[in-house]
Amino acid sequence: MLEKLREAEFANQALLASYALQQLQAELAAQTAADAQLTAQYQAEATDRDSARQLAAKQPKDLVRLSITFALIAGAAALGYAVFGGSAMTLLKDPTSSLTAGTFVGYVFSELKQSLAFWFGTTSEATAQMRTITGFAVSPGTVTSDMDVSPAAPTVNVAATPAVGGADNYRGS
Repeated sequence: MLEKLREAEFANQALLASYALQQLQAELAAQTAADAQLTAQYQAEATDRDSARQLAAKQPKDLVRLSITFALIAGAAALGYAVFGGSAMTLLKDPTSSLTAGTFVGYVFSELKQSLAFWFGTTSEATAQMRTITGFAVSPGTVTSDMDVSPAAPTVNVAATPAVGGADNYRGS
């Protein structure tokens, strides 16, 4: 009886070892596939940058890219001077106009960042960070509330409102 129990135990250990081996092989295959995908993505980004720069090199008299970059640099400098120099103080005190001005400043600096990335390159980490921030900003419920605030539904169900320390609709939790 004891001999059969030992045989069953060894068979069970062998079966568990084969399961562990299969799991490790599956993890290795998944990691290899992920590495291959990441390598392909890096190569695609490098090829895209190279093709854009080769196109720019083939057009030496095309000053459009350079003009746009310098216009964006000059605009960013002018905006920085206006904000930090104090000449935009009255504009920034009004909530509506400051929101519009802030949107415009953000747009100009975003375009400047893209233009400078063309000339000097960018890292894949910066691209991934931008993708993550954009995904967070446009996902429903992360920045805005999921609650319906239309005039047709002016009442709020107090029983369904979370208690203090509960879900925070602003952060989407």
